[in-house]
Amino acid sequence: MSTGGTGRSEGGRGGGWGIAPAVYGLLSVELAAVVVFAATYNALDFRIYMWGGHAVLDDSRLYLALAYGHWFTYSPFAAVVFVPFAALPLAVARVGWDLVSVAALAYSCTRIVQLAGYRPTRPAPPGSTGGTCSSTRGASAPRTSATSRRTPR
Repeated sequence: MSTGGTGRSEGGRGGGWGIAPAVYGLLSVELAAVVVFAATYNALDFRIYMWGGHAVLDDSRLYLALAYGHWFTYSPFAAVVFVPFAALPLAVARVGWDLVSVAALAYSCTRIVQLAGYRPTRPAPPGSTGGTCSSTRGASAPRTSATSRRTPR
């Protein structure tokens, strides 16, 4: 167990620093990569979604005009979802959309692990969710019902 958030283990076992700083460092690198990618990559689909949001705001005809040389082929709901993003500059909207997507993935992975019956035996540092999806290390065994437990004789 770690003591007081220092990352050091109790009782001299394990000696040295825990893995928390490495996890936070990896999380920082991952988020930086997502931000750089979102700011530099010019995804055509995202631009068309943004155009749909602008079309809803401007009361334009969504399906009668070309957006960047392509038709808007998505549902009207997709255009309505992008109305809040239409007020933002394109690069800011892309970064925000990608960060929301990463957060949704982390939440989904956490829920999947919980629904599978695993409960963490210790608090996990933020951002370690990706590892949780692929590994159950540090988690207890799935919970069983009280009726399936054997009573001692």
